[in-house]
This record gives sequence, structure tokens and C-alpha cells, in this order.
Amino acid sequence: MKNRFVAFAAALIFAAFTFGITACSELFEEKDVYPQMESLVVADGSPVVSPDQDDKTVTVSDEKVLSAEINEEGKLVITPLKPGSAEVSFFDSKNNTYVTYEFKVTSKGRLVQSSEPKYVKFYSITIQESENGSVSATPVQAVEGSTVTLTARADEGYQFGTYTVTSGGKAVAVSDNTFTMPAGNVTVTATFVPREFTVSISAMTHGSVEADKTSAHAGDTVTLTARADDGYQFGTYTVTSGENPVTVSANTFTMPAGNVTVTATFVDKYYAVGDVLLNDGSIIYYENVADMTAEQKENAVGVLYALDENGNPRGWLGVYNSIKKGTGCWLAWAKAKTTGESTKFTKIICTPSTNGVGAASTATFTGDTDGSDNWADICSNDRTGSENAEENYPGFHYVNTYAETFNLTGVYADGWYMPSIAELSYIYRNKDAVNEVITALGGTTLRDQSYLSSSQSKTTDSVWHINLDNGSLSKEGKWINPLICCVRKFTEGN
Repeated sequence: MKNRFVAFAAALIFAAFTFGITACSELFEEKDVYPQMESLVVADGSPVVSPDQDDKTVTVSDEKVLSAEINEEGKLVITPLKPGSAEVSFFDSKNNTYVTYEFKVTSKGRLVQSSEPKYVKFYSITIQESENGSVSATPVQAVEGSTVTLTARADEGYQFGTYTVTSGGKAVAVSDNTFTMPAGNVTVTATFVPREFTVSISAMTHGSVEADKTSAHAGDTVTLTARADDGYQFGTYTVTSGENPVTVSANTFTMPAGNVTVTATFVDKYYAVGDVLLNDGSIIYYENVADMTAEQKENAVGVLYALDENGNPRGWLGVYNSIKKGTGCWLAWAKAKTTGESTKFTKIICTPSTNGVGAASTATFTGDTDGSDNWADICSNDRTGSENAEENYPGFHYVNTYAETFNLTGVYADGWYMPSIAELSYIYRNKDAVNEVITALGGTTLRDQSYLSSSQSKTTDSVWHINLDNGSLSKEGKWINPLICCVRKFTEGN
């Protein structure tokens, strides 16, 4: 009897898992064998799952009616316990399917399948690796018609862009971070884009600041422009992101991964020796010279060389001095045996209060201290000779062609002149500071040698020289060839 029972049950279960068990198929003879029922290996002894499947859990809806397990060989073993109905369910990982059977144990010990088996297919959800962020799905696999929720996590400085979900090459609609699982495996990809952060300008007094961007991505360069009210000049920028300071260099900063606030201070207008004049008329203040860009250095035309007793700028020293087309510039005030040498130009006489070594440090001056109109006076007194300045007044010719030689254009194409002995003395007093800036700009520094002034002395054939090594002031023949530098007046708006 036992052998007949086992053989019949095995054949029936095999049919159930291969084609679905026919309703009310019998596993026992009608005679009452309860409660002596024994465990049965169903499906004709064939495995119902792969033997190497890790999870062989079987769920029974009513464990008082029957028990079930999948053994190490992947075979389903059912043990009837008492009359009643129960569902037996397990997961077939090979086919990614959840299988459910409903059995009934009759009062006479008969095991009956109450309905066709139910197969619930699970489809996989594959997450493609994303740049600058990651995506997860809940659940990680799903049945057709179920809702899948996606969660995007952007890296610092980025924000979520778009999802793309496909199944079998067809797009699956995503709405509010969810999609409905189709009857097929799906692939999920996501894009992450640089996050935009805001650039806010705080209210400030005595001036205003503009940024070239109102929002920017982390890593972008933001350029600031400060405009001071009349009587004030820009002081400093302060840029913060949360509680963190952001470094500003040469009026620019790199956008951090966060919103920023910009403010600036404006102070009473003042100038300092070493301020730099650019060819667009703007000024880089001495304290900011170290932060000048390569382009700004290229566009530098002058360095503020001195202030008067009231703190007002005296003028700009040209960045290129004592040089002409890459050669040394040793040129005479006037050529020997010319009208220029034998003429006393009385209107441009300037006399120091003392001379000799060190005099330039303390001397005061009488007469014509402003060299800006000295060439004009020479021209009015020697019209013929001045028409050929290159021959007769080589030093002045160099100054007159300074802008052309060094490709200075616009408002800076003229206005350069040979300084008076007073102006050269002011330059001497600040030589080290001026040379420091000229070096930073890549210009030609002042040398510790003799320089020519445009100032006539009281002696007809001599003019004033200065030695920038020891501050010596001396009268020398107009035909002597010292070095030359060029200056221009300081005016508001330059």
C-alpha cells in the first residue's frame, strides 16, 4: 500500500509542476489512513528548484494542515498533518518566479490540489553606474504592474538631472520618481548635472559691487567689479559661503559648492607709491599688485612714483625706462655745438636748494619744477632745431617717441615727458618701492646710475643730472649722455 501511494503521489506532483496539477487529483486511496500519513517527495522525485539555490524557504499558509520543505537536492517534500486547506509557496530563483500551490487534505487522508498553480514572475531592475551620483530602486526586483520607487543621491556640487528607464529597448515612463514595472527586465540610468548656487550681493555704503554671474556651478570663476562713490575708493572684498570664507584674488573667486554672499568696503580715497596705472585708465592699488593677473601686468603703463605733502599723487613713472628697442638708452639733452646747447632756456630753469651726494633726499626746489611743458618751451625758442629732434635733441626725441616705441595707444599715446630735476628727486626718494613694483610688472627698473632731467641750470650749456645710486645732484654739459626715464602727469581719470 505504501509503495503504491508514493508512486501515485510522485507522478501527480511531477505533472503539477510541469503542466499544473489538475483540480481534485488524488494522492491517497479512499480508505482512511489518517493519522498515519507520511512525508512525500513530489514531482516524481524531480527537483523543483536548482539544488544549488541558496534560499530554499517554503511557506505554508496553515502549518497545522501540512508541512513542506525543499531538501538539499531541490526536491519538494510535503507532509500531510490533518484535514484542511493550505497554500504552499516557494521561490524558483532560476526562473525568477514565485510559485504557489493550494492543497486540501480530506478527512479520509486524501491530498487534493484545489486550483491551478499560480506563477508570479519577478523581473530584474538593473541600475547603471552614474557619474557624479548614484541611484537605488525599491524593490530591487518586481512583478508586472507593481510600483518601483527610485532614489537619486547626487555627489557634492551636483544635483539630479533625469532618469531613463528602458525595458527591451522601449522607454518606461517615470513620474515623481516612480514607474510601473513592465513585463520584462528593466535598466535604470540617471544623469547628474552641476548644481547652481546663488551669488548674492549684500548692501554696502560708499560704493557698489557687481558680479558677472548671479548663479554659478561649483568650480566656475566669478568676476567682481567694484565701483566707488565720489571721494572713496575700493577697500576689500569679503565673500563667504555659510560660515566659510572664500578667497578672492585679482577680483575673482572660484565658486564653492554652496551659495555665496559678497560684500565690500570702500574707504576714503587715497593713493600710495606703487599704485599701478593700466591702459584702460583703471588703477591697481599697491596692496593688490601681488594679485595682478598676467593680462593686467601686460596692460600696465605706469607706477605712481611720489605723493606731495598733502598726499596727492605727483605723477606716473613709465614702466619702461632707459631702454630703446632692447638696447641701452644713453642720450644727450642737446647735441654739442647746436642751438640747444648754446641757448639758456630761462623758463625751464629749476634750482635745488643743495647739491652733491645725497642732496636729492632733502633738497627743495625753486623755479620750474614741472617738466611737462619743458619741451614746448624748447620748441618755441628753437623752432628749427626742434623740428629735427632726433638729431639735435636726442634725449627729448626718445621721450617724444616713448609711446610709439612701446606700443602705447589711446590716451597714453602722448603726454609722456622728461621729468624735471625736482621730479627726478621725488622718484629717487621712492626708488626701491617703485622698482619693486616695476619688477613685478616685468618692466625695466631704474638703475643706480646717472639720469637726465629736462631742467636747465643757471649755466647756459649745462642741465641738472641725478645719480640714483647716491642721490647726487649735479650740473652737467648738455651733450653728456646719461640714462633717461619718462613720466606723465597724474589727473583724476588719468
